[in-house]
Amino acid sequence: MPSLAHAVRTKGLRKTARRALTLAARYGVTSGPMERNLRRLAALLAAQGVRGTLPVTAVPLRRHAAFLRDLSDQGIELALHGYIHCDYASASSQRRRDHLVKGLGAFREAGLPPPGFRAPYLSWPEDGDGLLGSLGFPYNSSRTVHWPVLPPAEQNGAYALALEHYRPRAGGESPCLPRLEDGLVDLPVSLPDDEMLIERLGLRDQGRIFSIWNAILQRTVHRGELFVLQLHPERIPFADQALVRLLREAKARGAWVAPLMEIARWWSRHEGRWPDGHPSAVAVTGDIDAMSLWDYAAMRWGADG
Repeated sequence: MPSLAHAVRTKGLRKTARRALTLAARYGVTSGPMERNLRRLAALLAAQGVRGTLPVTAVPLRRHAAFLRDLSDQGIELALHGYIHCDYASASSQRRRDHLVKGLGAFREAGLPPPGFRAPYLSWPEDGDGLLGSLGFPYNSSRTVHWPVLPPAEQNGAYALALEHYRPRAGGESPCLPRLEDGLVDLPVSLPDDEMLIERLGLRDQGRIFSIWNAILQRTVHRGELFVLQLHPERIPFADQALVRLLREAKARGAWVAPLMEIARWWSRHEGRWPDGHPSAVAVTGDIDAMSLWDYAAMRWGADG
């Protein structure tokens, strides 16, 4: 369960209170609202002929295994998003291991392929990759790159708090590419993501959201790099048309659009180049933190069960 202390530290008290109201509005007592958003996202991606990656927390996966298995059958790659939605960077190494093992067990129980990994809050310790590799995870998509696509005048205090939390690399200063080390592929997430734009800056103009994402796309295509887009399913109503426009632009520019697992497998065998002459790569991702409000309760009260 997202902790109050973590939320206040990374969002500020005012944004935390607003986020609590938003959660109540976007998640239902049942999983119906989230299922509708996930079907909408899956249909949108299928219409564009691409596949996406949705990291899912293991407790909600166990509670909604049939629906999520059906989503996987439709071509959506599911990755592990922790056992519960907590800050693993501040957890003990033993707790991280226990949660990863239980998360892998949840995937096996659901009849799903072995997953890649993304940490909740994109928060994973620098020394944690050895643990992921030892448990057989093929990739980690928890680190971040921030692109200078928003003028400082358009940023605010909540945006600055996000950057303080993520501590991203600066886009453009070093290559934004997968990094292979001891069999584990690091796939960095590009910022600003949907949470920063829609929640922290309050953007609702999909044309503006598209222009920001497109600015990242242009840079990564020009530099031959990787653009891992983050769009949580509950925010699909605020960015669906922006996403369609971005995917059409990516294909027009020749970018390879693929799920994270496919990108990781390619890079582990062909490090340093993209397939079939593509100039760059794009991955559409979005974390499933929970499927309903009851999932948050289950994660809070059954955190280590």
